[in-house]
Amino acid sequence: MRPQARAAVRILLASSIAILVAGCAHIMAPWAKRAEGDVDRQRQQWNQIVAYRKPADLAALVTDDVQLITSAGVVSGKKNLARSYASLLQKRPDLVQIFTPESVEWNPKWKFAAERGHWSESWQEQGEDTEIRGSYYALWKLKDGRWRLYSQIVTPLSCAGARYCKSLE
Repeated sequence: MRPQARAAVRILLASSIAILVAGCAHIMAPWAKRAEGDVDRQRQQWNQIVAYRKPADLAALVTDDVQLITSAGVVSGKKNLARSYASLLQKRPDLVQIFTPESVEWNPKWKFAAERGHWSESWQEQGEDTEIRGSYYALWKLKDGRWRLYSQIVTPLSCAGARYCKSLE
Protein backbone atom coordinates (compact mmCIF):
# COMPACT_ATOMS: atom_id res chain seq x y z
CA MET A 1 0.00 0.00 0.00
CA ARG A 2 1.35 3.40 -0.92
CA PRO A 3 2.19 5.91 1.87
CA GLN A 4 -0.59 8.24 0.73
CA ALA A 5 -3.12 5.41 0.89
CA ARG A 6 -1.89 4.39 4.38
CA ALA A 7 -2.24 7.99 5.57
CA ALA A 8 -5.77 8.14 4.17
CA VAL A 9 -6.67 4.89 5.96
CA ARG A 10 -5.24 6.26 9.25
CA ILE A 11 -7.23 9.48 8.87
CA LEU A 12 -10.37 7.51 8.05
CA LEU A 13 -9.80 5.21 11.05
CA ALA A 14 -9.09 8.13 13.41
CA SER A 15 -12.18 9.96 12.15
CA SER A 16 -14.32 6.86 12.62
CA ILE A 17 -13.05 6.42 16.17
CA ALA A 18 -13.69 10.10 16.96
CA ILE A 19 -17.22 9.84 15.59
CA LEU A 20 -17.83 6.65 17.58
CA VAL A 21 -16.53 8.21 20.82
CA ALA A 22 -18.58 11.36 20.24
CA GLY A 23 -21.63 9.20 19.56
CA CYS A 24 -21.11 7.23 22.76
CA ALA A 25 -20.61 10.42 24.75
CA HIS A 26 -23.88 11.71 23.34
CA ILE A 27 -25.62 8.47 24.31
CA MET A 28 -24.14 8.55 27.84
CA ALA A 29 -24.89 12.23 28.47
CA PRO A 30 -28.63 11.75 29.20
CA TRP A 31 -27.82 8.98 31.69
CA ALA A 32 -25.22 11.13 33.42
CA LYS A 33 -27.64 14.08 33.58
CA ARG A 34 -30.35 11.79 34.91
CA ALA A 35 -28.06 10.47 37.66
CA GLU A 36 -27.05 14.01 38.57
CA GLY A 37 -30.68 15.13 38.67
CA ASP A 38 -31.73 12.13 40.75
CA VAL A 39 -28.97 12.71 43.32
CA ASP A 40 -29.80 16.44 43.41
CA ARG A 41 -33.46 15.59 44.10
CA GLN A 42 -32.48 13.22 46.90
CA ARG A 43 -30.27 15.94 48.39
CA GLN A 44 -33.13 18.47 48.20
CA GLN A 45 -35.36 15.96 49.94
CA TRP A 46 -32.68 15.52 52.65
CA ASN A 47 -32.62 19.30 53.22
CA GLN A 48 -36.44 19.40 53.41
CA ILE A 49 -36.61 16.53 55.88
CA VAL A 50 -34.22 18.34 58.21
CA ALA A 51 -36.08 21.63 57.71
CA TYR A 52 -39.43 19.98 58.52
CA ARG A 53 -37.93 18.22 61.56
CA LYS A 54 -38.70 14.66 60.43
CA PRO A 55 -35.43 12.80 61.10
CA ALA A 56 -37.06 9.36 60.87
CA ASP A 57 -37.78 10.10 57.19
CA LEU A 58 -34.03 10.28 56.48
CA ALA A 59 -33.99 6.47 56.66
CA ALA A 60 -35.73 6.31 53.26
CA LEU A 61 -32.79 8.15 51.66
CA VAL A 62 -29.94 6.00 52.96
CA THR A 63 -28.62 2.45 52.74
CA ASP A 64 -28.96 0.17 55.77
CA ASP A 65 -25.21 0.40 56.41
CA VAL A 66 -24.82 4.16 55.83
CA GLN A 67 -21.74 5.85 57.33
CA LEU A 68 -21.74 9.54 58.30
CA ILE A 69 -18.40 11.05 59.34
CA THR A 70 -18.31 14.48 60.98
CA SER A 71 -16.01 16.33 63.35
CA ALA A 72 -18.32 15.17 66.15
CA GLY A 73 -17.80 11.48 65.32
CA VAL A 74 -19.01 8.62 63.17
CA VAL A 75 -22.59 7.46 62.82
CA SER A 76 -23.13 3.98 61.38
CA GLY A 77 -26.39 2.52 60.19
CA LYS A 78 -29.79 3.79 59.19
CA LYS A 79 -31.37 3.66 62.67
CA ASN A 80 -28.42 5.41 64.31
CA LEU A 81 -28.49 8.15 61.68
CA ALA A 82 -32.16 8.87 62.37
CA ARG A 83 -31.49 8.84 66.15
CA SER A 84 -28.50 11.14 65.75
CA TYR A 85 -30.51 13.69 63.77
CA ALA A 86 -33.43 13.45 66.23
CA SER A 87 -31.00 14.21 69.07
CA LEU A 88 -29.40 17.08 67.15
CA LEU A 89 -32.78 18.63 66.38
CA GLN A 90 -33.87 18.27 69.99
CA LYS A 91 -30.67 19.95 71.18
CA ARG A 92 -30.92 22.68 68.52
CA PRO A 93 -34.62 23.20 67.73
CA ASP A 94 -33.82 26.20 65.53
CA LEU A 95 -31.18 24.36 63.48
CA VAL A 96 -30.97 25.31 59.81
CA GLN A 97 -28.81 22.83 57.89
CA ILE A 98 -28.34 22.98 54.13
CA PHE A 99 -26.27 20.82 51.79
CA THR A 100 -25.59 22.47 48.43
CA PRO A 101 -24.25 20.14 45.73
CA GLU A 102 -21.60 21.51 43.37
CA SER A 103 -20.95 18.41 41.31
CA VAL A 104 -22.20 14.87 40.84
CA GLU A 105 -20.23 12.26 38.93
CA TRP A 106 -21.20 8.66 38.56
CA ASN A 107 -20.00 5.25 37.51
CA PRO A 108 -22.81 3.43 35.65
CA LYS A 109 -21.03 0.08 35.77
CA TRP A 110 -20.70 0.05 39.56
CA LYS A 111 -23.87 2.11 40.21
CA PHE A 112 -22.17 4.64 42.47
CA ALA A 113 -22.32 8.44 42.33
CA ALA A 114 -19.95 10.94 43.93
CA GLU A 115 -21.43 14.20 45.16
CA ARG A 116 -19.30 17.12 46.27
CA GLY A 117 -20.49 20.41 47.67
CA HIS A 118 -20.72 22.90 50.51
CA TRP A 119 -22.72 22.65 53.67
CA SER A 120 -23.77 25.07 56.39
CA GLU A 121 -25.70 24.91 59.61
CA SER A 122 -26.76 27.65 61.98
CA TRP A 123 -28.58 27.88 65.32
CA GLN A 124 -28.66 29.80 68.59
CA GLU A 125 -26.16 28.60 71.18
CA GLN A 126 -26.71 30.16 74.61
CA GLY A 127 -28.45 33.14 72.99
CA GLU A 128 -25.68 33.69 70.45
CA ASP A 129 -25.92 33.17 66.69
CA THR A 130 -23.72 30.25 65.67
CA GLU A 131 -22.82 29.11 62.19
CA ILE A 132 -20.58 26.40 60.80
CA ARG A 133 -19.69 26.12 57.13
CA GLY A 134 -17.63 23.63 55.23
CA SER A 135 -17.44 21.09 52.47
CA TYR A 136 -18.80 17.60 52.11
CA TYR A 137 -18.29 14.54 49.97
CA ALA A 138 -21.03 11.94 49.60
CA LEU A 139 -21.11 8.50 48.01
CA TRP A 140 -24.51 7.45 46.67
CA LYS A 141 -25.45 3.91 45.67
CA LEU A 142 -28.15 3.01 43.14
CA LYS A 143 -30.32 0.41 44.83
CA ASP A 144 -33.75 -0.78 43.73
CA GLY A 145 -33.85 1.99 41.12
CA ARG A 146 -33.24 4.81 43.66
CA TRP A 147 -30.12 6.62 44.72
CA ARG A 148 -29.43 6.13 48.43
CA LEU A 149 -26.76 7.78 50.54
CA TYR A 150 -24.06 5.20 51.29
CA SER A 151 -21.51 7.42 53.05
CA GLN A 152 -20.83 11.06 53.71
CA ILE A 153 -17.90 13.04 55.08
CA VAL A 154 -18.66 16.53 56.38
CA THR A 155 -15.69 18.82 57.01
CA PRO A 156 -16.20 22.08 58.93
CA LEU A 157 -13.99 24.86 57.55
CA SER A 158 -15.27 27.89 59.45
CA CYS A 159 -17.11 28.56 62.69
CA ALA A 160 -18.80 31.77 63.82
CA GLY A 161 -20.16 32.13 67.34
CA ALA A 162 -17.61 32.72 70.05
CA ARG A 163 -19.00 30.44 72.76
CA TYR A 164 -19.58 27.36 70.63
CA CYS A 165 -16.48 27.78 68.46
CA LYS A 166 -14.28 28.34 71.51
CA SER A 167 -15.61 25.11 73.05
CA LEU A 168 -14.18 23.19 70.07
CA GLU A 169 -10.61 24.38 70.63
